[in-house]
Amino acid sequence: MIENLQEIINIIKQVRNTSGTNDKINILKRNKENELLRKVLSYTYDTDLKFGVQKRSIKEYSGESKWSSLFEMLDELANSNINDNLKKNIGRFIANLETDDEKELVTMILLKDLKCGINVKNINKAMNLIVTHDIQLGSKWDGTLNEDVAVSLKLDGIRCTWLIQNGKAIAKTRQNKVIQGMNELTEAMQEVFGDKDLMVDGELLALNQEGLDSKDLFKKTSAIVNSKGVKKDLTFVAFDIVPLEDYINKSNDDYFLDRRRKLVMYVESRNNELVQLAPLYFITNDINDINEKLNEVVAEGLEGLMLNKLNSPYEFKRTKSLLKVKAMSTMDLRVVAFEEGNGANEGTLGAVVVKYKDNEVKVGSGWTQDMRDEVWNNQDKYLGKILEVQYFEVTTNEEGKESLRFPVAKGWRFDKDEESYE
Repeated sequence: MIENLQEIINIIKQVRNTSGTNDKINILKRNKENELLRKVLSYTYDTDLKFGVQKRSIKEYSGESKWSSLFEMLDELANSNINDNLKKNIGRFIANLETDDEKELVTMILLKDLKCGINVKNINKAMNLIVTHDIQLGSKWDGTLNEDVAVSLKLDGIRCTWLIQNGKAIAKTRQNKVIQGMNELTEAMQEVFGDKDLMVDGELLALNQEGLDSKDLFKKTSAIVNSKGVKKDLTFVAFDIVPLEDYINKSNDDYFLDRRRKLVMYVESRNNELVQLAPLYFITNDINDINEKLNEVVAEGLEGLMLNKLNSPYEFKRTKSLLKVKAMSTMDLRVVAFEEGNGANEGTLGAVVVKYKDNEVKVGSGWTQDMRDEVWNNQDKYLGKILEVQYFEVTTNEEGKESLRFPVAKGWRFDKDEESYE
C-alpha cells in the first residue's frame, strides 16, 4: 500500500516557502516526531543511500509497478545496480500516484534533493537524524609548544576510516566514499577489531618492498586504491580509535593516551601484518626534540610528524589538539638585531632579527636556554653573522613584502658570509 504522503508534502511546502534558515529548522523541530517525515528526510539526504537514478531517466510508464510501497522501492534501489527494468518500474510507480504533488515528492526523493533549502546540517540541528562522516583533522603547527604532546609519524597515504559493527568492516575515504575491493584488508580488520563496534582511523599505504620515499609511495598507494576490482598489496596503519556510538553521536571523552592504549591492545593482540600502528616516538614539551625528530624522518624520505595533545578527546572536526609538522626548508640569513624576551626569557634573548629580502623576520624558536644567554651577552659577536633559519613556507603580507612562516633557528653558519635563499 502506497503511503499517504499529503502531510509530508504540506510540511515540505511550508519549509520551501519559508526564507530564513532558522525558521526552516524550527518547522522541522515542530515535526521531529513525525516518523514518515523522518524516513523521507533520511532516505533523501543520507549519502550512504544511493538510488542510481538521474532526472532524464525518470519517465512514466503504464502498467502495474512491482512495488506497493515507496520505501520498498527505495530499499531495493539502494541495494541494486540500476537497470532498464528498474527504471520502468520506477516509471510505473510514479504514474500510479494520484496527484502531481506526490509525483513531484517521489521524484525529488529519488534525486536526493527536496528543493526546499535545507541540508543535512539543518536536519540534524532539528532532529539529529542522519549520521555524517566527520573525522578529526589536524591543524598546522605554529612552531610553539606549551604542553606535553605525543609525537608520531605523519603518514603520507590515503586517509581511511573503518566503521566496524557486528563483525563487519566498511572502509570510507575522507570524502565519505566506500572503498570497495579491499578483500584481504577487510578480513584483516574484521579479525583484529571485529568483536566490538568501533571507528578505527588511519591511512592506507601500499606495501613498500622497493623502499620508495614518501612521495613515490603515495603515488603507488593512490594507484592501487583508485584501481577497479580487487585491491591487493595494501596495509592499514591505524592512529586512532573511538567507539562507534561516539562516531555516530559526534561526541568523545577519552583522552588521546587512553585511546592509543586501546588501539595498541587490539593491534598487538592479533598481530596481523596487514594492520599496523602508526609509530609513536615519544612525549615531549621541547621544540628542539620535535625539530630533531623532524630532521630525522625527513632524511629517511618521510613526510613529517603529528603532535597529539595528551588530554584531548577525539574531535569530529579540524582541531588544534592535533597538529601537523611538515618538513621545513632552510635559508641562510644575516642577523641585523636582537630582541629581549619576556616572561621566562626576560633579561635574555627573546628573538634574533634577520634580514630577508626587503623585510625583517624575528626568529624566536629553536634556541636552547644556554644559547639565548650566550647570544644576549655577546651580541657584538653575532651581529652581522649568518644564521641558518628553518621555515615552513614563504608568505606575503598586505604590503607585498615576503616573510617566513614559523621560522626556527637551525644553527650558526660561521663558515660563510653570504646570504642564501635556497
